[in-house]
Amino acid sequence: MADIYKKSGSLPDAYGVYLLKDGNGRIVYVGKSNSIKKRVASHLRSKLSEKIRDIDYVLTNGELSALILEAKLIKKYKPKYNVSMRDDKQYPYLKLDPKEDYPRLALVRKTEKDGAKYFGPFLGGTARQIMGLVSKIFSLRACSSKVFKKRRQPCLNYYMKRCSSPCSGKISRAKYREKTRSVIEFFDKGVEPFLDNLKEKMNKASMDENFELAAGIRDKIYRIERSFVGRSLPAASSKNDMKALEDLKNRLGLSDLPLRIEAFDISNTGHSETVGAMAVFYKGRPYKEHYRRFKIRTKDLPNDTAAIYETVFRRYGRSLSKKLPLPDLIVIDGGKGQLGAAVSAIKDVNAAAVPVISLAKKNEEIYTDKERLPIILPMDSAALLLLRSLRDEVHRFAVTFHRLRRKRSGFEASN
Repeated sequence: MADIYKKSGSLPDAYGVYLLKDGNGRIVYVGKSNSIKKRVASHLRSKLSEKIRDIDYVLTNGELSALILEAKLIKKYKPKYNVSMRDDKQYPYLKLDPKEDYPRLALVRKTEKDGAKYFGPFLGGTARQIMGLVSKIFSLRACSSKVFKKRRQPCLNYYMKRCSSPCSGKISRAKYREKTRSVIEFFDKGVEPFLDNLKEKMNKASMDENFELAAGIRDKIYRIERSFVGRSLPAASSKNDMKALEDLKNRLGLSDLPLRIEAFDISNTGHSETVGAMAVFYKGRPYKEHYRRFKIRTKDLPNDTAAIYETVFRRYGRSLSKKLPLPDLIVIDGGKGQLGAAVSAIKDVNAAAVPVISLAKKNEEIYTDKERLPIILPMDSAALLLLRSLRDEVHRFAVTFHRLRRKRSGFEASN
């Protein structure tokens, strides 16, 4: 038992699905959590601990992708202690019938041997939520067959880019069926492998200089990563928070409301113990569960631009890129140099296009990679107050980590 407790201590504090095994290697329980480490620790304090002898896990991008994978694994292994979902008839499935000319996802309570594809089962209202998201991402029709046959003009969903409008001939049958095959692949492979495959296709299209195709794939990756974000969120936002986000969107000319903003800062006092930090605001509030700290490895220090490059590169180009969703806006603490380093890092890792700005402390100038001159906002504007709050938060987080590193270094040097 000592080994299992030791192993549980090294589990990730991140979204994913975990598999608990008995002494014979059989999977006895499958679960999901926004912190695998904490959830497994709770199991080890329960009666189930007597059965657990090994642990496996799979990291996911967020809660919905974890839900899909959890359902798939429970259906495959039928673990003994997943009592609630062993009776599949009690829980809904999503059905896609390839025999239809223009298939759609539908909610059903049981499966049949009719040649259709069934995904699930899913708990509670999760099935309807996933159905809506997947239909939106892949632009599938959502209307019933009866409504579909009568419609001749695009509905509101088409203009909101949630449907490809096969009813009005906006998409060919062959192109639409490509979308349905992608949906099947999405459910069969899971969110992460599907995204990895899309990224490979995007990179190939870019190398072949098919930039229009690459941009289309990039946008699909962005939509999926934004949609499948975890729901373990900070305290509810106020009307003032949302007004500040709206103000920021308008003043920066953003296409979307910046619900998720990630900010980066560097802290150092010379050549040693330089650190990077990332703070996250969601809907205008700190989302501390997603904060991250970085020990800078760049040798040529002190060098804030090099440190920013390394921090941003590691966030969007390494394992974190699969653990956390993409933001709607990236904020760098600094001026043009730091901004340029961040933009270079994002380009070097082929991350999806996310707006990047920097906020200089001296006169609170906002720099973008689109404009030569900085943007100057009124000091009392809601947008600037939000950015300053985020900048101060990431600065506090970076300084706190830096002090901790220096304290540890001093302690080690004195022993």
